[in-house]
Formats: sequence, C-alpha cells, structure tokens
Amino acid sequence: MKPSAAGTAAVATALLFLAAVPQVVLGDVKRIKLAPGPAGMETSQMGLGALHFAELKENGGAAALKDLLNVALQNNITLLDLADIYAYNTSAELVGQAFALQPGLRENFQIVYKTGIVFPDAPVQYLDNGAQYMTNAVDIALTQLGTTYIDVLMPHAPDPLLDATELATVFKKLKTDNKVRYFGVSNFPPSKLALLQSAMEKQQLSLTTAELECSVLTPTALYDGRLDQLQELGIAPLAWG
Repeated sequence: MKPSAAGTAAVATALLFLAAVPQVVLGDVKRIKLAPGPAGMETSQMGLGALHFAELKENGGAAALKDLLNVALQNNITLLDLADIYAYNTSAELVGQAFALQPGLRENFQIVYKTGIVFPDAPVQYLDNGAQYMTNAVDIALTQLGTTYIDVLMPHAPDPLLDATELATVFKKLKTDNKVRYFGVSNFPPSKLALLQSAMEKQQLSLTTAELECSVLTPTALYDGRLDQLQELGIAPLAWG
C-alpha cells in the first residue's frame, strides 16, 4: 500500500521521524517484550508518538493518519503512544477514525495510553490519579479509539496526592473487566514508582513499563538512579525525548 502525499508528509509531525517516503525504511526494528512470561506483550523497540496527530485534521484527516500508521507498520513499528491531553483527546479520536477505515488495523498496534493531566476551563493545570478519573478516562478512550481494550495504561504524571492503594485497586478492576491488559507509569520519581509497585503487588499485579525522559540531549536518567531502579524491579523503560 502506497501512502498518500498527505500521509507521508505527516511523518514529520510525529515524535518518531519515520522515512519521508515508504521506499526508505529504518531497517530491522527489533521486537521486545514489555511484559514477562510467554504471554507477555511483544512490541517494537521504537514507537510512534501521537502528540501532533491532531494537526492532520486539516491535512487529510483520518485517511492521512491511516497512511501514516501503515508507514509505521512497513517499518515494523507497532508501539503507538497516546495521551488524552494530546490536543484535548483529539489525537485519540483521530486514531479511532483511522482504525475504522481499515478493519484489523488496530490489532497490529500496541497502544500505550496516558491519562491524569487535567486542564479545566480555568487556566489551572492539575493532576488526578484517582479511581473515578482513571476509570472515566479509560471508558472515553475505548469509545474514541473504537476498541475494547487498551494494551498499556499509564498515569501521565504522579499526582502529589497519589493514593497508591486506590490506584492499584482500580487497575485490578480494569484488568478484571478486560479493559486494560498491562499497566505502567510516566514521569514518576523513584519513590512514587516504588510506592505504587508495592501496592500493585498486593493486588497480584506489577508495573510493566515506565515512560521517562531519556535521550542524547537529556541523559539524566542514566545517572540519577531511575533506570537502575527499573532494572532492579524488572520494569521495562520506555524512553521519550
């Protein structure tokens, strides 16, 4: 399938810069396990970020995004990073529309979905990792994406008032209800990650992955103990930057 001009142009708006034309590939993108065991989730070592997907609404819309997703598949990239804060849920909605245009497309991707950063009408940003907010966010995401499950759910950032027991309990219910398969965290400091991991173990759950900023330009996580902690706990890092 040859992507449209709008679809290939959209590559530049993604967090991951794919080849500008489908004939140019990134090479053999490796497959990794984000969850242990024979039933653990396998995904691509590189991911496609949805931060700027909403910009496609004025440049080909869902059809252009469908083309972009197919370019990702041609490069063996199947990890799709979403968040409700990305264009106020518009990015997730557009992904759902793209999935609807090509039956079976959703099943080719492993969706990481982040939530918990709240922008009310007033110009005040706050964080909510509470049970009600997380549950409602998942239900909205499932509707927008046109899917029955999210592969990995993450609090986008740690709520200063985090109740780890409450969050672990709602994670357990979401898994029992088959709405979410695995769980992770994003931008969590070691203390709160350890707190949540402890609470999850009491629910017979474990964090699968942790998203954190780490790149050539921002290598702090290599030296401040965050990556060491993930290695110690057996949690796969998911780097952004």
